[in-house]
Amino acid sequence: MSYRMNSDEPVPHAIRRIAREEIDAAIDAIDNSKIDAHQTVHQVRKRCKKIRGLIRLFRPHLQDTYEVENVWYRNAARRLSYVRDAQSLIETYDLLMDHYEEEVDRQSFGPIRRKLTLRLNKIADDEAGLQHRLTKFRARMEEGRERIPYWQLDNLEPQDLVDGLTKTYGRACEAAITVYKKPSSERFHDWRKRVKYHWYHMRIVRPVWEREATTRGKDSDVLAGLLGDDHDLAIFRETLQKEPDEFSGQETVDILCKLSKLQQQELRAQAKPLGLRLFAESPKKFSKRFGAYFKAWQTDRCDQPEEELVAA
Repeated sequence: MSYRMNSDEPVPHAIRRIAREEIDAAIDAIDNSKIDAHQTVHQVRKRCKKIRGLIRLFRPHLQDTYEVENVWYRNAARRLSYVRDAQSLIETYDLLMDHYEEEVDRQSFGPIRRKLTLRLNKIADDEAGLQHRLTKFRARMEEGRERIPYWQLDNLEPQDLVDGLTKTYGRACEAAITVYKKPSSERFHDWRKRVKYHWYHMRIVRPVWEREATTRGKDSDVLAGLLGDDHDLAIFRETLQKEPDEFSGQETVDILCKLSKLQQQELRAQAKPLGLRLFAESPKKFSKRFGAYFKAWQTDRCDQPEEELVAA
């Protein structure tokens, strides 16, 4: 199975299946001794984000249950974020150096990378502490899995999914307009979150119209990647500015901060045309169009033999 509905299964069944599969994948990653701890953290946090994207698709239908589940998986991922944050700082430094390799003397900034590496190694050395957190995370996943049968999905209709799609799409549209009128790292990060939710939703509803959802999903993925790099640069700059003496002094930090801002400008320039095209359609028209897709999909499903749907 995969992170998508299948044409031959009822919608409530698909939602519960996807949630269980993401939880099981997170647990499998923790139990897999062949995966190092840092990669495990990356995998399990990704699963939490996908579950949150899933339940956001039918948020109004879940009512109070949505808040419980959303906070549950958000907090579970946050307890492991310090590992990913430390790794991300090194990756961002490397990307910055690679991007400006002809403009800067990389060796002169070597002490900064060593300091970032020491921070990551300190986390890695606390293997017992990380394993304890992963064990607690695993227990939270199992507990969350036990609640899935009690999600109120029996009356969930395709129109509920259209409404969920449109809600997330509309927020992404609003963010796309606002972020370039009043640019800030916080607003670009918020837009990125909206874009990622839209990406998740396109993956889930692919069977409704494979070509349309796949294309939008790929474009959303690219856009989220650009905005993700933008956010990483903001966090990198913030980290250096908090402790300049820890990172070779204020003068060196100022140089890297300037470079990070320049690269952010480039990333935002790349993201703008893609984002404006992706979210050019009004939410009302988007809802009408995808509503028509869902109706056609329903008609096709109704034409299938009943035993196929029951068997799913």
